[in-house]
Amino acid sequence: MPSYFYRADTVKVKSGASYLNNPWAGGFNNPQFSEIDLNFDGVKDIFVFDRSGDKVVTFLNNGAAGITDYKHAPEYESLFPKMMDWAFLADYNCDGKEDIFTHTSGAMAVYRNDGNAIDGLKFTLITSALLSDYLTDTIPITVNAVSLPTITDIDGDGDLDILNYATNNIYVEYHQNQSIELYGTCDSLAYKIEANCWGYFSENAVSNDVNLNDTCSPLKMNGHAGSTLLAIDLDGDNDKDLLVGDISFSNLVMLTNGGDSQNAYMASQDYAFPSSSSPVNLTIFPCAYYVDVNNDSAKDLLVTPSASNVSENVNSVWYYRNTGTTAFPNFTLESKSLFQDEMIELGEGAYPVFFDYNTDGLSDLVVGNYGYYNNTGSYQSGLALYENTGTSVNPEFKLISTDYASIASLGMQNIIPSFGDMDNDGDEDMIIGNKDGALHYFKNSAGAGNTASFTLTEAFYKGIDVGNFSAPFIYDINSDSKLDLIVGEQNGNLNYYENTGTSLSPAFTAISSFFGEVDVRQDGSILGYSVPCVYKINGETNLFVASESGDIYHYTNIDNNLTGAFTVEDTTTGNIFEGERSGVNVNDLNNDGLVDLVVGNYDGGIALYYGSNPAGVKNIHQPFSGIKKTYPNPADDNLAIDFGKDNYFSQIIIFDQMGNEIYKHNLGDKKSITITTSNFSGGLYNIIAYGKNEYTSCKFVVLH
Repeated sequence: MPSYFYRADTVKVKSGASYLNNPWAGGFNNPQFSEIDLNFDGVKDIFVFDRSGDKVVTFLNNGAAGITDYKHAPEYESLFPKMMDWAFLADYNCDGKEDIFTHTSGAMAVYRNDGNAIDGLKFTLITSALLSDYLTDTIPITVNAVSLPTITDIDGDGDLDILNYATNNIYVEYHQNQSIELYGTCDSLAYKIEANCWGYFSENAVSNDVNLNDTCSPLKMNGHAGSTLLAIDLDGDNDKDLLVGDISFSNLVMLTNGGDSQNAYMASQDYAFPSSSSPVNLTIFPCAYYVDVNNDSAKDLLVTPSASNVSENVNSVWYYRNTGTTAFPNFTLESKSLFQDEMIELGEGAYPVFFDYNTDGLSDLVVGNYGYYNNTGSYQSGLALYENTGTSVNPEFKLISTDYASIASLGMQNIIPSFGDMDNDGDEDMIIGNKDGALHYFKNSAGAGNTASFTLTEAFYKGIDVGNFSAPFIYDINSDSKLDLIVGEQNGNLNYYENTGTSLSPAFTAISSFFGEVDVRQDGSILGYSVPCVYKINGETNLFVASESGDIYHYTNIDNNLTGAFTVEDTTTGNIFEGERSGVNVNDLNNDGLVDLVVGNYDGGIALYYGSNPAGVKNIHQPFSGIKKTYPNPADDNLAIDFGKDNYFSQIIIFDQMGNEIYKHNLGDKKSITITTSNFSGGLYNIIAYGKNEYTSCKFVVLH
């Protein structure tokens, strides 16, 4: 069985007549955009934090002046710390490297970027609660999980200031950074509240109406639910204007600063911004981000929804190209689905399953979803079909339909499919689970060897109802030649229904609602959203279960133990995370004898992982912190690896991103090794170190 999995991002996917540039990047729901030089090549790349699942997605910038060309680069994503709700990158210490500002419980954390070209990205926590002098006391700057602050140089002195809505406040607070004033440099985080009603305006507590010329006295706390802020100079007069998004509305309000950089005064407003182009109308709770998308040195505007579960989830990255300058911008709408139109994007939720729909011997992909938001407050769910148009060793996929089997017309939500020959007529039928917890049976009337044709034959199949969010998997788990049902659910457990009928006419008996003692809930959560997949590996039954947390659990010790507790393996949770509420399915897609995984996530995208297994690995261990690595300096081409004083491994093998073995070395009794990488192409590599019964791994990047 595989010792670890690596991303198969090179597998092509076609939509219409074109190949997708980043098909496996994972989808977006509520993305937040920042610029950062990920690989220290002097070019700003793109960092995305999606508050739906608190997921990081990174893209390398391969474009040139006036050209937009980004490539998904997942190797950088794990180098960022765990963050939640929102995250913005900005250079607070003026070293040319973007640092992290992110939400913590009621406050703001800051991580300093200590990376370099040799060692790669590295972030150091500076504070978990950024302080400000509120005149009477120095306390953490009050921020919440909903409202988004703006972090920029408000007064033009070179250090980063902060504008934010404090909890339940209708006024914008201005926290001035005193680094320049106190120390003469911009490398510190020394804040004081300079104004608790910046710009002399207030936002209505129940709408996005803005009251100009507010006296700000007395200050009123009217329970405002949430707003997003972006402070940029929109009219070229060297002070910051403001773009405001409101939690209940689809437009941005532009506030023009009639004051100056020292004394802001909002003099006018525009509810149809940008009025020079197509105004923002993005369901719901829009937020704007200022980044240079097309490499023309003029920052562009990206607008995305900030409200989870109630907003546009397909055409949700509006790209306004700046045809002016960063100092005096002019915005023109170029796209409503930037990045999304180059990836598999299925709205919210993605539950992929391998299924040969046209019986050509190649595994196709059928993907269920939670649904596409339809701007009326509801979702439409369906099945997407991606046909495998490649070969048995080199798969390639093409989008055939986003409403396979016409499921959308049935009005179900959170559709999860499973396939098996339930009536023993030679073709595979379909059972789907959905949000209401029941199962629904679709008979395949095509006949053996023909392209599948499904018809809903029995809704509420056999009266099975697991509560909420049923996730079925069809499999003969007790090896009696009759297909049983393993069904996941919202609570994170598994239900086992034994087929006590026949292979021609199944009948199901509930055997266990805590099958294998599987429980994928984490951190005291009451929800788990288990999605099972059973697969035979080397003659032994293995169980993979996706979860609410996004981890993929792997269980063994299943055969002859259907009434006992299954054994949890740790192979997949160590190096696979695609975001919350994941889905998983297993197959040998490239016919190399190893298990491959397809993983869906709540952002509506999927990722593909190939298995790899260096010879000699007997027992699998999750990667651990004992391995230390340095990134080779392009000048000397040396890579130093220290395995730690207590770790003994007999051999290392290096694989390239495609899983090809390119280097092998016997370590003997060495605890460290230096490798010359001059013969390596630039890119990501995986190192496997193993001994008699141990395994661990790490990654490194060659920069030349």
